[in-house]
Amino acid sequence: MMIKKTLYFLIVLSYGLLIRAQAPPSYTNVTFGQPIRQNTVYSIKEKYNQYYTLSVNALVNTPWEMDLYTLNLGGSIINHKNIAINNKSIGVFSNSVLNFNDIDSTIYIACEVYDDYTGGTAPHPHGMLWKLNKNLDTLWHKTYVNTNDSAIILAGCITVNNGIIMYGQSAQFDLYGDAFIIKVDFNGNELWRKTFQIPNKIGSINKLIKTKDSCYVAVENLLDYPAWGYSDIKLTKYDTAFNIKWQRIINTPYLDDLGDMIELSDSNLVVSSGYCVSQFNAPWGTNYNKQCLTKINNHTGATIWQKLYGTARADIQLYNVLETPSKKLMALGVMGTAYAVKPSGTQIGTMLVANQYGDSLNYQETFSDSTSQTNYLYDLAPTTNGYYCVGQTSLPVYTGTTVSSYETQNWLVKADTNGCFNPNCVLDVSVNELSFNNEKGFWLYPNPSNTIVNIQLPKPIDKFDNTNYLILYDATGIEILNQPIYHQNFSLDVSTFAKGFYMATITKGNIILYTHKLMIN
Repeated sequence: MMIKKTLYFLIVLSYGLLIRAQAPPSYTNVTFGQPIRQNTVYSIKEKYNQYYTLSVNALVNTPWEMDLYTLNLGGSIINHKNIAINNKSIGVFSNSVLNFNDIDSTIYIACEVYDDYTGGTAPHPHGMLWKLNKNLDTLWHKTYVNTNDSAIILAGCITVNNGIIMYGQSAQFDLYGDAFIIKVDFNGNELWRKTFQIPNKIGSINKLIKTKDSCYVAVENLLDYPAWGYSDIKLTKYDTAFNIKWQRIINTPYLDDLGDMIELSDSNLVVSSGYCVSQFNAPWGTNYNKQCLTKINNHTGATIWQKLYGTARADIQLYNVLETPSKKLMALGVMGTAYAVKPSGTQIGTMLVANQYGDSLNYQETFSDSTSQTNYLYDLAPTTNGYYCVGQTSLPVYTGTTVSSYETQNWLVKADTNGCFNPNCVLDVSVNELSFNNEKGFWLYPNPSNTIVNIQLPKPIDKFDNTNYLILYDATGIEILNQPIYHQNFSLDVSTFAKGFYMATITKGNIILYTHKLMIN
């Protein structure tokens, strides 16, 4: 119901090394995790001059476990602790569950604990808070239950001056679910709890942040009940006592799949999400299947702008968003597609870079390796000259020359400051450099233009290759042109295009070679 990142259990036929990571140079993919188990890393945080990652590993009919890793600034794994409880499963399904207390340099993890998971049934989970030191040694863990034994599903926690605030959902499975907040002191002793209901809606807080004006903003998914047809996104601003200041529901006639929320440097809010069609209107994959960013006024809850990105796919979602020091927005997630070179239903990681107005500066929806079946990106953290991104990837297991199964591993990949995942992805995203990219020799002129644009590439095109394309995106990230390229120099008629900013991208296969901003006046 509320757990959307379902764990698909695979019995893997081959054994692997526990840790397969080396120091990754830029653009190198690194996989690691527990052998013969499904591994999914949801969170990466930079703290105490190193990186902390949190993942879940699982195998069919066995309890789930948590894995914590620390990486040095070069990306090499320097410490690993496995967290397990006999005959119980530990669930983590959010990049917000890992938080730090700077007062005593400790780590808090808000998660769920289940009774013995074997037998094919999942009992109601209870909330759990785990406390560790920065060396990943467990200090204590405590469980939180409802008196009627209904579920407590924790999506995350935040550290405040006098304790820990955990949030998520209090739910009687298959009946209802309500937004839920528990506050505890630094020893895990409960101070208070609150439940927030909306009639005929199933709610769950996905993210709670403390804002610069000493208030709190929560964002949650609202699912229709009992119709189970649509979901909306609700934002609520609370004062310090968690009294409601304002509340806003962002709704469309489609299923809105919530991702993340942050407060920007201008004190407004940005929410990342995915847009899907109604569950009642098959098939999936209409033009409304988009990834989405929405900017919200922090004082009133009003929408400042909302932008959709990417082409229509069966599975589109942005899980995480951050603001860069240069005020750009970076968000990552997943899309579902079926490329000819991959199995039907392949999931491919995506990266979006946008300006403060939500205009797309770079949008990649082809990032994957050549053989994996699924590639998800859940979280990212700044590093030197780029960003470390984490998620999961399914590595093929071969029987002879045939792929017999997939081993799901944690995935670490580095993107550069422009959000590019490979050295062939060259971007020019500066609004002050519209004429040409002189360093790479990619000419696009005249720019601005309203008639003909001439395009000159730095290298000749093999006219028999048939894998080079010019792709043109508008300011919202919608693809409006996709045509093959057969010559090094060619022209494009833009007289029928609307005025505004566009992004011209040159690709070879699934690799972005050059990208250049174009203005049509």
